[in-house]
Amino acid sequence: MVIAEVGQDAVTTPQEVRSRIVELISEGRRSVSVMVAEPDGALSIISLVLE
Repeated sequence: MVIAEVGQDAVTTPQEVRSRIVELISEGRRSVSVMVAEPDGALSIISLVLE
């Protein structure tokens, strides 16, 4: 699996994922949607609670 988007913004590296999550926490967000791409191309949306 590969994380493709965090909070509807495309990400391509683990550093971008972390930076986006830190940004959302600093904005006061309590949860975020993450789009995950499977090896076969299927996409899934996962909701994460931010603490």
